[in-house]
Amino acid sequence: MFLDIVFHYEVDPITGELQYIGQDKITVDSKKAPKKESSKKEPESKIESDKPLIVLEANRIVISEKAKEVLNVCDDCRIEIKYKDDKNKKGMPVIGTNSAFGTKSGNLLRKNGSISYSGSANAKLATFGTKFTLEPTEIEGIFWLVGDTIPEAPEIPEEIIDIESELDTTTLDQITDEDLKTFNFEL
Repeated sequence: MFLDIVFHYEVDPITGELQYIGQDKITVDSKKAPKKESSKKEPESKIESDKPLIVLEANRIVISEKAKEVLNVCDDCRIEIKYKDDKNKKGMPVIGTNSAFGTKSGNLLRKNGSISYSGSANAKLATFGTKFTLEPTEIEGIFWLVGDTIPEAPEIPEEIIDIESELDTTTLDQITDEDLKTFNFEL
């Protein structure tokens, strides 16, 4: 049995003086109750497919057995998703193990074949779809995630597109080397 004693004091905010008010004694039984097994089980995450597939769900990513083989996932590997630009694929997601990326970050693969993936990272990946196939990149062990949705390109305001009409470059052609030597560049 444990005995906890809690002392109560009142503090005067102006003078900082402490005044004893009282105490509480709390006895706690030291016998620990046996731990109950958690009734919460991880949901089954099997994807039946002969292709390497990855499915994005609300708070996680489910990886098929074939995708695990292709990614060459080991027991202590972490899965990482990054966004990479290529000449044909702007800002597309790529996936690989932390060893393929040469980092120590990423999410640990659970026994049920899923990784935790929630919040803004989940929302960003969702713009590319919810069901992904793997397509090899030029780097070994890293694959493009080709989704079932094509992300919408952000709309560019016309003012930004037609900026050339706003620039007056006629005077730039008339600047000489002598003008540059005498120009004061200090702000």
